[in-house]
Amino acid sequence: MQNEYMKGKGVNLSKTNISRSGLFSLRKLTQPESLDYTAISDLGKTKFWPIILKEMLIYTKPSGFIIIKSKKIKQKMLLKSCKLLFSDKAALRYQNKKSGTLVFQKTSPFLNKLDSIDKWTIGIITNGKKKDWIEKQIEAIRALKIPTYEIILCGTYPYEIGKDTKYINFTKQDERGWITAKKNKILENAKYENVIVMHDRIVLNPDFLSGMKKYGNYFEVLSCKIFNDKNERCGDWITNGNPYNKYPRLGLLDYKDWDINGWIDGGFYILKKSVWKKIQWDESLFWNEGEDMKLTKDWLSSGILPRFNPFSSCKTLSWRHGEFPKYDFNSYKLGKRHFSVWLEIKDRIMYQSKKLAKRILRGPNSL
Repeated sequence: MQNEYMKGKGVNLSKTNISRSGLFSLRKLTQPESLDYTAISDLGKTKFWPIILKEMLIYTKPSGFIIIKSKKIKQKMLLKSCKLLFSDKAALRYQNKKSGTLVFQKTSPFLNKLDSIDKWTIGIITNGKKKDWIEKQIEAIRALKIPTYEIILCGTYPYEIGKDTKYINFTKQDERGWITAKKNKILENAKYENVIVMHDRIVLNPDFLSGMKKYGNYFEVLSCKIFNDKNERCGDWITNGNPYNKYPRLGLLDYKDWDINGWIDGGFYILKKSVWKKIQWDESLFWNEGEDMKLTKDWLSSGILPRFNPFSSCKTLSWRHGEFPKYDFNSYKLGKRHFSVWLEIKDRIMYQSKKLAKRILRGPNSL
């Protein structure tokens, strides 16, 4: 390792016993942005190395150093990945291709100045048909006693609202379900950096705010536990199982897992407004057109890593997709999917049929 950069308070992750998983964090060792350096000499030992890099950025103080060595990841790919994940928060200071070593210096804080875990914008999109459910959502938000918050309703809601609530009337292309435009409207009008965007069926549980404080304010995009009345997981941490443009092998990930082809279901998001300023919802897509998969793909292409918060939970009042099959946890690749062979064949046939139907609708030139 490059000893000249390893001065002051720091940690060598290769010498810690922190479990390398999708929940990898240094929160039990120290505070974010408190270390003069973070170092690792065996990056790439597991598939979670992008998460480890992001955590190194979070826990290194501005002007501190991030020292990376890997024999498993090609230097060109590692350098490209670091620049993508660190974005404008760190700059390359040293490179040794022979030893596979990179040294970055953190150049700016991870969070915006006014960012606070006690300040939230909570947005709900609605078509006005679920008044009772929205009342439950608002009641649950108020019960959390968030020190500073606002509620934004976007869509149709011709009912009385409280002083803590803002209503944005938006009915354009309602017949198609223009949910991407509604979600962008919420973020456009959000006062605070921490934002929740949800459909009018998700209710925040009493543990939500305390769970967020336990997770910490240093995040970009998060999902959390989502259950229905039967205590079934409802798409809270899922993967396509294949690249986004390939045949889907949908399934639930273990909460401590992570997959490069995973995505956050469109019904519920926890994100920073600064993330939205970089990547917005694609308004050429409407309800049930895979806008959530497209958004996650765009995030990843910009170095934004969706993560999972196991400390907070929500309840969904409806869930139309049924139970997804589950994937086993695996530190090196996507684990085994628990799904029958016959259902796998049925899914594949349905996927190919839908794909063919779309091509036919587009015309003969697309066949």
